[in-house]
Amino acid sequence: GAPNFAERLDCLKLSYCAGFKTSVSAEPILEPWNAVKLYETLAPFINDALWIGKLNKPELRLKMETEKEQAMLTNLVSWQKDEEVKKIYEALKDKPHMKWKESYKAVVGLKLVRKAGLDE
Repeated sequence: GAPNFAERLDCLKLSYCAGFKTSVSAEPILEPWNAVKLYETLAPFINDALWIGKLNKPELRLKMETEKEQAMLTNLVSWQKDEEVKKIYEALKDKPHMKWKESYKAVVGLKLVRKAGLDE
């Protein structure tokens, strides 16, 4: 029942244009293969941060009931591997407003913060 991407993007645009502080959390990023495109789409409407993180414990959180669902999950999990995370990080690390959740920081060697909300 969650809003689709188009509705979420419309809300982000509306909030940004109204002068609100805007950020997006893509944890988990559901299409990591489109991370750069996601950044390019959202960046014009973000004045705080875009957070990217991995899907944590998919085997415990998701119930895949069809072969299609299982194939989608298998593909997503393959993009959680260190080499893929590093590619995404390298492509976006110098972009304004980019922030990394702990799951990415652990892979690319970034310092973890001691207190939530105090990311550098």
